[in-house]
Amino acid sequence: MTGRVQPILRYPDTRLLKPSKRVDDYGAALVQLIDDLAATMLASDGIGLAAPQIGVYQRVVVCDLRTDPEAPPEPAAFVNPVILARRGTITWEEGCLSIPGFTGEVTRAEEVDILYENSNQIARHGTLQGLQAVCLQHEIDHLDGELFIGKAKNIQAPKRYFRP
Repeated sequence: MTGRVQPILRYPDTRLLKPSKRVDDYGAALVQLIDDLAATMLASDGIGLAAPQIGVYQRVVVCDLRTDPEAPPEPAAFVNPVILARRGTITWEEGCLSIPGFTGEVTRAEEVDILYENSNQIARHGTLQGLQAVCLQHEIDHLDGELFIGKAKNIQAPKRYFRP
């Protein structure tokens, strides 16, 4: 299937605060959702996107897992992701495709052990570190109806430019 770029819900749209439900149907619609999320994320120059950000309230996220910023994107899908363990802390300046232009410092686990399923309902375990761990935690927050601005410090608003 080919992903279709979808409109991203923008803050203060209250639909962004709606929690998502566990995925139980692993058919073609799930594969299409994953493809749409990846296409939308890449078209928006993002590194992660959760299904609720496009108005679908299922526990599905995609994250770009490349470790070299010069390498081609590596979108990976996480269905029904659960964080099993958190280690260390890291503070990262985060932004969000649903809150364009705003950034803030968020402290999260530096390393996470995760359990998730792929689009074929096969359970997977993994460990993510650094930016990958931050990205997944940010996207799981979206699944729970939480936005990074609720956890951020030193929030920076977009700069506005005026003609003299």
